[in-house]
Amino acid sequence: MVSFRRENTVDSTPRITLAGALITVVCTAVATAAPPEDAGWLASVSAAQSAAREDGRLIFVDLWADWCSWCKKLEEEVFSTPTFQDFAKNFVLLRVNTEDEGEGARLQADFGIVSLPTTLLLDANLVKVGELQGFAPTEPYIQNLELERAMFQMLVRSYDNLEESADRDMLKTLADDFHARRDGARASELYRRLLSTVESGSEDDVWNRFYYADSLRLQGAFEDARSAQAQVRGMASELHIDELIELNDLLSYHIAHDARACLEAQSALEAFVSEHPDGIFIRVAEDALESIGKERECA
Repeated sequence: MVSFRRENTVDSTPRITLAGALITVVCTAVATAAPPEDAGWLASVSAAQSAAREDGRLIFVDLWADWCSWCKKLEEEVFSTPTFQDFAKNFVLLRVNTEDEGEGARLQADFGIVSLPTTLLLDANLVKVGELQGFAPTEPYIQNLELERAMFQMLVRSYDNLEESADRDMLKTLADDFHARRDGARASELYRRLLSTVESGSEDDVWNRFYYADSLRLQGAFEDARSAQAQVRGMASELHIDELIELNDLLSYHIAHDARACLEAQSALEAFVSEHPDGIFIRVAEDALESIGKERECA
């Protein structure tokens, strides 16, 4: 991930993250106009996915907010240039507001975006190919987008060429990378293989099983994810790994939420709040419980 100059941070409560790192950030609120509506930019994630599937293009995602002055600068000095517009013909363009309580907010949460502007390169399955944070002039901006894409291609080649005899460290490194990119298919396969390299019932084993369950969720294999998650709950309780117990209980919410099972997601959050009133992630769960009714698919 390449990081440029960042002037604005996202004003948000801590997001639910399965990595366990909760970040509270402060907003530099600058009143600016929203980026202009443009025929070249889509506003719907599903429409962008459909367009990407048609011809195999990647999705270029511009995440912005009304208060983000550097988002406007990026629009005026990079996105509006002939050089960028020619480059952008190779992508499906998607622009989302991170404060829309809808698809934009969901993408921000899913990818842990804590500063704006941020650009994502996603494939048609919303796997993260690359990410750029902040502002840079047009030429280096494009160069680093290409670098992000090339680095992902190298990662995929490493996965494709991985031998059955690959050592544990290599499996773990690749599994964690693909998981962070929300590539559930590749991550779940790597975690599955990783499970055969560690002692069954050990702490490492249980953590790997947790990430395997979460990767199944990302893959959309919700029933398999529920089954794996339930197994982790029992093993984590036996080992008294409190942080993992909490994260695993939050995973119940994530599975239901991604499956668009709103009542199940709400019940999972209510159970979490009841069972972990003093837990590490209690504020995260309370905030999610407060906001779930505002989501368009759950309202």
